Amino acid sequence: MTPEVTVRGLLTAVDWYADGTARRVAVLTPDEREYEVEPGEMCRKLLLHLRGEVILRGTVHSTGDRQALRVTSFRVLPDEV
Repeated sequence: MTPEVTVRGLLTAVDWYADGTARRVAVLTPDEREYEVEPGEMCRKLLLHLRGEVILRGTVHSTGDRQALRVTSFRVLPDEV
């Protein structure tokens, strides 16, 4: 069984529909790692928080040269002023 990890970072769009609407997201961490969120319910929920800082919990899977994150839970961090 793959252990769960916690990842903190900024949500960004990585794939779009033809009309320019975001369809997939990734989290960019302070140490410059990028984890693409696997498609599904959690990805759809995270689309509402683009450019926000989040803490994600889930399992990481390598897909070629990319790291995919199957999110089991997340928390949106408050904006800092």
